[in-house]
Amino acid sequence: MYDSASLITKKSSGRISMKRKFIKSLTEFKLQLKLTTGQNYLRAKPILMAIAMMTGLISQAGGAEITDTVTEFFTQKFAESNYVYAQTSLYTMHYTPKPEHNNRQNLIDLQWHWKSQYLAGLSAFQNSFDQSTQYLYLGYQWEIPHTYDSLYCLLTGGLAHGYEGKYKDQIPLNSVGVAPIVLPVIGARYKNLNSQVILFGSAGFTLTIGVDYSLN
Repeated sequence: MYDSASLITKKSSGRISMKRKFIKSLTEFKLQLKLTTGQNYLRAKPILMAIAMMTGLISQAGGAEITDTVTEFFTQKFAESNYVYAQTSLYTMHYTPKPEHNNRQNLIDLQWHWKSQYLAGLSAFQNSFDQSTQYLYLGYQWEIPHTYDSLYCLLTGGLAHGYEGKYKDQIPLNSVGVAPIVLPVIGARYKNLNSQVILFGSAGFTLTIGVDYSLN
């Protein structure tokens, strides 16, 4: 009986000791968390105050002026807009076909044209090696004389992203994964229906079809 009572007493003392240690550890953790949070706040406080001050100054002094300038810029550019154009790919040919070449580009190309004949565009497609590729560009369009506005040519230049892995060097200057490219285009139109031949260097061409929508 004595041994059993002693054993129960020791177990009770052990539980109390563990409980005290747990409470102590929890208290220390809360204190450390509070100190850490306070220190981080003190470190960040000058930055937060500076951001708040700058935001206040912009909103009070120059916010309205900046907003008006940006609004005026985009309003003017929209007023100078002529039409938007969307196209997709129909057929691709590589002059020197290889087994790894892909001729299904699945092109989605959107262009914004201005009355000054400048344009901006963004396209997404599968490149010659079946990799998802994006092309962001600017360009200029020339009407071919004596064709009753039926034939035109344009030149686009911009940045392409998507040539990766073992095909990274298939386009020049692609060391960082984004490369500058220039694409000449020959196009024909009938009303708002267009067809273009996009020449990608000495490698081949893509035939497209698209429609334009007047903004006037």
